[in-house]
Amino acid sequence: MSAKGRQRLSDSMSMSNTLQGLSGGEVKLLFGIIEKLSASHDQDALRKDIFNDLLDLLKSDFIASFIWNDERRVFENEVFLNMEPSNIARYDRHFQFHDP
Repeated sequence: MSAKGRQRLSDSMSMSNTLQGLSGGEVKLLFGIIEKLSASHDQDALRKDIFNDLLDLLKSDFIASFIWNDERRVFENEVFLNMEPSNIARYDRHFQFHDP
């Protein structure tokens, strides 16, 4: 078996072990997210559409998503849920350039 084939097998086994740790509801959420990702072409609508599922799956309270602009070398076009706009603005001014 080639090195690439061994890596694919290892990745597949790793994913299988990870999926085994999820509840039935979490697997359903995950596959729902994957279905939405494969069906949508509007990035902003897609991000908004999957946010609540991601919050449930990750057991999180808030979420934000940015799109990288390679020309400007910055993250922009933010979409967020359950966050203060001031936190997003603070990130935009400082933390995207000074990530610890």
